[in-house]
Amino acid sequence: YQMNKELKMTSGSNQKLLSKNLRYLAFTFPKSDDLGILSVAMTLEKVIYLKDSTMALHMASEKIRIMN
Repeated sequence: YQMNKELKMTSGSNQKLLSKNLRYLAFTFPKSDDLGILSVAMTLEKVIYLKDSTMALHMASEKIRIMN
């Protein structure tokens, strides 16, 4: 899950920080008739030391299959 700019993972009572540079995270169902496919979009952003600007990296949306 996303909390401010942090990407965190919780498993049971354990919590792990995955990234401190998360800008955007979205989960969508691309096909409403097939809830077994989930699309994930993520953008990471970090301040670079060139004129105090930021650089963003957008991870392309990918469709993943949820298996139980």
